[in-house]
Amino acid sequence: MMISKVLEAIAQLGEWISNRLSDWMGAREEKRRFNELLKNQSTMAELCITKNNSVLSRDKSSSIGREKRRLEDLSKEELVAIIRKMV
Repeated sequence: MMISKVLEAIAQLGEWISNRLSDWMGAREEKRRFNELLKNQSTMAELCITKNNSVLSRDKSSSIGREKRRLEDLSKEELVAIIRKMV
């Protein structure tokens, strides 16, 4: 009887640890992906353009060029704020 309770407690502890590791790994992967986006402002500009593509005018090629230049001129903090709004 006592052994079964100990084994049950160990199983519950193992499940709890597994859940925490899973949460931690998910958060770590999310942070890694976000940091990779921050490393490349051009990629961030493309991401913003893609997300806002439906708002661009008919002349998409010149609009995309203007939007990309505008976004590339933004500071890192401004780009982070834009991405956070999108996510």
